[in-house]
Amino acid sequence: MIFWAKVAIFDATNTTEERRRLLIDTFHGKFQYMFIESICNDTEVLQSNYRYKMRFSPDYQGVDTEAALSDFLERIRKYEQVYEPISDRRLHYIKLIDM
Repeated sequence: MIFWAKVAIFDATNTTEERRRLLIDTFHGKFQYMFIESICNDTEVLQSNYRYKMRFSPDYQGVDTEAALSDFLERIRKYEQVYEPISDRRLHYIKLIDM
């Protein structure tokens, strides 16, 4: 077991290069970072993820399933409009595909 290692997870949708650069500049000299980019085009995986999100996300507790799904898909649509894939090879990142 490694006792000196410390990890923090900043869970957010850092969908643009500008947003990622802001985080890097903020952490520079203080923390090491790694981005995790998740790309999914597999319909079955997406449907499974949507069901999980509707069931367990605090955002949708007590919300009608259809209304929750509609809201979630709209959120995704908005992120897709501004999304910029991670392509800078100088960044530390992991790219997950269809998971």
